[in-house]
Amino acid sequence: MLVVIALVLAALAAALHVYIWWLESMAWTTPAARKVFGTTPEEAEATKFLAFNQGYYLSLIHISEPTRPY
Repeated sequence: MLVVIALVLAALAAALHVYIWWLESMAWTTPAARKVFGTTPEEAEATKFLAFNQGYYLSLIHISEPTRPY
């Protein structure tokens, strides 16, 4: 039972990471992303490339991070 709970929580964490990646990399200038991150349309347009870069950088770190046995 605990394995199932752990897998569900891991799946939820993964879904959250994918959602944040999508907001930063693909939807940065949309009203939804601007509301989440609190930016104006001008700020969002000016920082579009920076957010795209950050989204991919963080996603690659998460993907390449090795799992450590405890």
